[in-house]
Amino acid sequence: MAVKKNAASVRLLVDSRVNNFDMLRLFAAVQVALYHALGTMKVPLGASGGFWLDVIGFFSGVPIFFVISGFLLTLSYDRNSNLKIYSRNRFLRIYPALIVSFIVSLIILASFGRLGAAELREPTVQLWIFGQMSFGQFYCPEILRGFGSGEINGSLWTITIELQFYVVLPLVLSLVNKLKSKQGMNIALLVLFLASVAVYYRVIPYSAYRRTFNEKIVYLTIVPHLHMFLVGVFIARNFNLLLRFFENKILHWSVIFLVFMFSFKDILLSRTMAGCVVYFFKYSLLGGWAIAFAFSYRSASKRILKGNDISYGVYIYHMIIVNSMIELGCVERYSYFAIACILTVTVAVVSWKFIEKPALRLKRRH
Repeated sequence: MAVKKNAASVRLLVDSRVNNFDMLRLFAAVQVALYHALGTMKVPLGASGGFWLDVIGFFSGVPIFFVISGFLLTLSYDRNSNLKIYSRNRFLRIYPALIVSFIVSLIILASFGRLGAAELREPTVQLWIFGQMSFGQFYCPEILRGFGSGEINGSLWTITIELQFYVVLPLVLSLVNKLKSKQGMNIALLVLFLASVAVYYRVIPYSAYRRTFNEKIVYLTIVPHLHMFLVGVFIARNFNLLLRFFENKILHWSVIFLVFMFSFKDILLSRTMAGCVVYFFKYSLLGGWAIAFAFSYRSASKRILKGNDISYGVYIYHMIIVNSMIELGCVERYSYFAIACILTVTVAVVSWKFIEKPALRLKRRH
């Protein structure tokens, strides 16, 4: 029995580590960047623009990032549950590049005359600086609002959610590990998933301006977003059993997901029970699509990206660049949009080469 268990563990390690997650992360980051840039820079999309914007919007980058985190961190934590190593590795993945990007934000705000000595003396600005350097990336004081599309790097609110997941994951895994059977573990994950979906549906962000203060607070906690992470956790915990449904099945999952979304997108936007059911299936299917992407034609990521992962840089810098261009009045032209894309990729490459990659070399391997 021990030999079989060890063999299964070896197969799990091999199967999970040969993948396209670098390319999937880049896809998710580019999706977010394109969606934000096209909207905030008011790029004219033409007659078919609405259709393609819908398609881009279907493959939501943020949920994909959350599914990836749930999957990879579960495998990592199951291999080694040492909290010191776990915490160190998570810090090195998030903070070095994040801190540098925040310094860039400070320099840009100062260059535009939005941040000077007077502003730095304001308690709300000092709170903002603390939040950006710690765990409150969602916060922006009124005194700094109005830059570009509203705030210099508003997309960083998801970092707050990601950090909460880092804390919650060991607790979730500890809870489900106490159950004696695989079936019991899966039922527990499903219950947590459904509870999170219910909370998210209650505070669903069709418009942030229509949410109450309490709903906004809840939306910034892990609770309404946990279900997206749990899709990845569930697949990781059942990986050997489920791999055959994902491996080299990306075309199948793409067709199923697109047909589903075009069939039910109107219901999804309704605040009805039917909308909640559609929402449940949307993120389950999107999670499955993401894992199929990662495990289809596995050599693609290594061949194309050669081990480079600029996705985090694209994510944390794209709105800094877009908002700077909006502040300069560089909007409503494809040329400006192209410049924003080129600058984002360039800065992301620099961030990867000189900040992220050296920091990741310091991670303790399991």
